[in-house]
Amino acid sequence: MIRNSVIVSIAKEGLFEEKFIQNLNQELGPYDELIIAKPADEFALNNTDFPNIKYIKNTNTFAPSGINLCIKEAKGNYISLTGARSFVSTHYFEKGIKILANNQKIGCVGGQIIHTANTPTGKAIAKAMGAPLGMGIFSFRSLQDSGYTDTVSVPVFRRELIEKVGLFDENLIRNQDDDYSYRIKKAGYKIWHEATINSTYYVRENYSQLSKQFFQYGFWKNYVNKKHKTITTLRQLAPPIFILGLLILLIVSPFFLAITFLIYLTVLFTESIAICKFNIVEAIKTTIAFGVMHVSYGLGYWYGLFYAFILNKPAPDLVKKITR
Repeated sequence: MIRNSVIVSIAKEGLFEEKFIQNLNQELGPYDELIIAKPADEFALNNTDFPNIKYIKNTNTFAPSGINLCIKEAKGNYISLTGARSFVSTHYFEKGIKILANNQKIGCVGGQIIHTANTPTGKAIAKAMGAPLGMGIFSFRSLQDSGYTDTVSVPVFRRELIEKVGLFDENLIRNQDDDYSYRIKKAGYKIWHEATINSTYYVRENYSQLSKQFFQYGFWKNYVNKKHKTITTLRQLAPPIFILGLLILLIVSPFFLAITFLIYLTVLFTESIAICKFNIVEAIKTTIAFGVMHVSYGLGYWYGLFYAFILNKPAPDLVKKITR
């Protein structure tokens, strides 16, 4: 009998895939299984000492279709969703399963995120993504304490929850996890963030990749909102309101636009100085990362609003490309 099915949809992850499997080899036992969905053109079996591993061809290439293929193959009483850039801490799944077993109201459990990277710019991006100013107050990316939340990273699900809530929405190339978390809560379950477990997440290594990633996050949020006919979280509104405010000031008063932008940069740099422990060079890079995240998300949000609600059309190919 399989206890825990760990599933992942991978595309264009290169060396991360090998390191990811090595990490899981240390965490999964004889009653666990690992199921990996990969695009057909990347399909090649990796050397691994873990016996219960299965590869599935994801002809669609996008993450939600790969996730669904894995779910259909999963045999575990629990199903854990992770990513090739996420490396879990010791006993991550074991502790998550224990929490689920002790509280029937909780539908899924996830741990703290430690953001990291391999380059100086990537490390600055990691600091920005791990800060409340970067991702918003109460974002799962910056939570420090255990408690209920609206979504988590590397979630461990009850099988019966997935059977009740259903598969992931394959129309959502991005933000499918936001959609799924919203559906979990609508089904009457709670989502628990457990601070005693964590996953280390490797962020994008340059501002170009970061910009594309956050533009897509902002864009696809509109399709989640449209699907559920509501704004699923209030913090998502901050970047688009900021962009709108800058545009209004540009038209009404360029002087006040300059003052507002100067204040904005001062706030970003002050926060960056604090989290970078007065390393000026790193603080400048982190300030840029904050700005790229906010502006890219805000612009993507307005672009998505235009496509989803005004044109009432599916997303264009521009926002379907994988950002690596």
